[in-house]
Amino acid sequence: MTLTSNTPLSNLDSPSADTASSSPLMKLDQTTVPGDCSLSGWLGTGRQPLVSADNHFVIDFVLLDSMLSDPTNSTGVFAKRSSGGLLTAKSRTVVDSSHSVPVSDRLLLSQFIGDQSNASVAWLWQSVVDGQCDFWPLTLFGPSGVGKTQLAAVFAAATLSHFRLSHFRLTPFNSSSNGHAETGQRHSVLNLQSKDFARAFRSAEEINSVADWRMKMETASVLLLDDIHYLISHVDAQHELAEILDQRQLWSLPTILVCQQRPSLSGFTGRLASRLNGGFSCGISSPGLVAVAVIIKQLFVKQNISISDAEVKNLIDLKLTNLAAINQVVWRWKLEFGVADFNWDNASSQLKSLAISNPSVVKPEIILKATTKLLGLTLKDLKGLSRRSAIVRARGIAMWLCRKHLNLSFQKIGNYFGNRDHTTVMNSCQRIDSTMDQDSLIKTSIDRIQLQLGLT
Repeated sequence: MTLTSNTPLSNLDSPSADTASSSPLMKLDQTTVPGDCSLSGWLGTGRQPLVSADNHFVIDFVLLDSMLSDPTNSTGVFAKRSSGGLLTAKSRTVVDSSHSVPVSDRLLLSQFIGDQSNASVAWLWQSVVDGQCDFWPLTLFGPSGVGKTQLAAVFAAATLSHFRLSHFRLTPFNSSSNGHAETGQRHSVLNLQSKDFARAFRSAEEINSVADWRMKMETASVLLLDDIHYLISHVDAQHELAEILDQRQLWSLPTILVCQQRPSLSGFTGRLASRLNGGFSCGISSPGLVAVAVIIKQLFVKQNISISDAEVKNLIDLKLTNLAAINQVVWRWKLEFGVADFNWDNASSQLKSLAISNPSVVKPEIILKATTKLLGLTLKDLKGLSRRSAIVRARGIAMWLCRKHLNLSFQKIGNYFGNRDHTTVMNSCQRIDSTMDQDSLIKTSIDRIQLQLGLT
């Protein structure tokens, strides 16, 4: 079943009998489902979300920080990967244990901010919080940059909190368990990129350990698989995922998937598509104007810069509705004026041209500053002689970004990093290129900084 009408958030309360027939909300088993959701099967009973007076809602990512630091869960929320790091929910970052940066601080915003354009997300979140989300697999789909991965991660964390309250975890039905659930096992979210899923499946085939690997996938408390559109060109991995979904569905274990398009339109094999369409799919859209206004305020507040409602309107009138573009204006203002109150009339010609035509005016100093802020380091660290792995990695990331986006020679880049030799810079950039696909921290850090500075 496919629901495509947009639903005003103010109408998220259950409609009266008089308006039910004409309302864009659809009643299914006494559950009201907003637009742009596709549904097969029973939804259970959910409660409608509370919406702010200006018709927007927020989903807080702080839940992830509290669950990662939960002393009762020694592995944190997420299963450990071969790199030895802890895979965080919102940015797919492997966190170095020497840096205790809260997960919510690793994003431009610590909340998902939605309005009418994402009314279905509000309804779905309330179902998850209420522990009424029984429709698996859950697939979140939408274009890049709308927050799918972050939402999936916080949905997984909230789902896990209800799962852990039950004090048990289902295990495969075999002779030793006699078809019953075993107790005392650790609960975690198994969070994987689809690329890692396909690679791990191939490795398991090569060493004849598919059964053991499949068992881990099938019995994870919550399975979160990101970027499943990657599997379109990997038919064997699609068949394997379909097998895993069948078994997890049999044991009523939560599975959350992230995709760029609605599953029915994504080009999956018929077998996998039928499993995905048998669950619940929710589209994530770009923010509407109400949400954009809140986002602009949030980004300025995060940098301790005051901005009036009139200035917010100025930025919206400039069609400044892209998160990266908004954040770049914030950073440029702070660089030129510090934390002075934002006033568009006082903005420099460079900043105004940035907002209007978005040219590349980023300088090496800005990339260095963004890198240190994201990774919890200082400019002295990047320009100094330290060979600590975290500093060497951050230094390489900043050098790589300067080389890619600023078209500077290796020697010029070296001059910004403590007058390093051009061969040092060249080797660092080559190392980043060769390890980016294997090191989630490097890939995610580069993505974050590029998004922050509006670099493409």
